[in-house]
Amino acid sequence: QKFLWQAHQSRYNYPMIYLIGGVSRVGKTTLSKIILDKKKIPYISADLLRNALYHYLGKDLGKWEDRPEFFFPYLSDFIKRANNKYPGGCVIEGDIFLPEQIASLPQDEIKCIFLGTSNITLEQIMDNDPDSWVHTMDPENRKGLADGIMKKSEMFKNEAEKYGFKYFDIHPDRDSALNDAFEYLMN
Repeated sequence: QKFLWQAHQSRYNYPMIYLIGGVSRVGKTTLSKIILDKKKIPYISADLLRNALYHYLGKDLGKWEDRPEFFFPYLSDFIKRANNKYPGGCVIEGDIFLPEQIASLPQDEIKCIFLGTSNITLEQIMDNDPDSWVHTMDPENRKGLADGIMKKSEMFKNEAEKYGFKYFDIHPDRDSALNDAFEYLMN
């Protein structure tokens, strides 16, 4: 009986699902890989789930601003199932869920952070991931990418603070910010 009580307590002291949200190109996948390397906790990209839905439903998910509302019921169900399937924990990362949505979930089963940046250039975006989709973008569309990332980051920062989630700004030191985020999630 003592062991069962300790197992019950440990479930609520150590969240099973770690959520890493925020804007594109700020290190969500990099942080997920750090967690996998250091803690052996698997991760899945919410983008992968979204793309699977798009493929199977054949429905255009619209502009970025519309995607979280469409996607959240699927993510919520996935989180419930992942919590049962991966008792050792699981990381879900992506730019398709918002702090307001995550605040509606049972907080004793998750731990969530958001990443963003207050300052970034197109060159930094391209240097951080030389194989990313950014390199295939039309040069005209690429021009506003950095400004869009900073604008969305500000939105994520404000919403994270409003709903009590920790927000990490990768500017001016991306590696340090990702390390701080790792330490926060794992402690």
